[in-house]
Amino acid sequence: MQTANDLRAQAQRKLDGPGRVLERISCYLLQHDEVLRGCPLGRLVFDPGVSADACMRQTVKELFTWQHDALVILLKEGIAAGEFIDELNPEDAAITISAVLQGAYVLARASSEVEAFDRAINGLLTMLRTYTRVCT
Repeated sequence: MQTANDLRAQAQRKLDGPGRVLERISCYLLQHDEVLRGCPLGRLVFDPGVSADACMRQTVKELFTWQHDALVILLKEGIAAGEFIDELNPEDAAITISAVLQGAYVLARASSEVEAFDRAINGLLTMLRTYTRVCT
């Protein structure tokens, strides 16, 4: 499925980009186009053609799994580098990031305002910052 491959490649570029882990996660979360259309990955979940095709459903599932795993690896990298405190649970944080991202799209579509997306994502980033180490 070309759309899934394109989405993965775009996400990978942002997550592998320069900067600290939180900066890369911020880049990934904040640089989404056409927010009011909804998440391209989330749209696939509800596409009748995808729903009716087991192979396509599996591809979407694998993309969500890849996203989760990529975020877990990145968060673990941040813990190992001392950017995040050890109390940050990478598995829980990764699923939360995915859930808030999907919810942010839904809120934006429901209100027809990109600001709802931005506020949800900024709230998530604020929460993630509570797990960063304070440099003295």
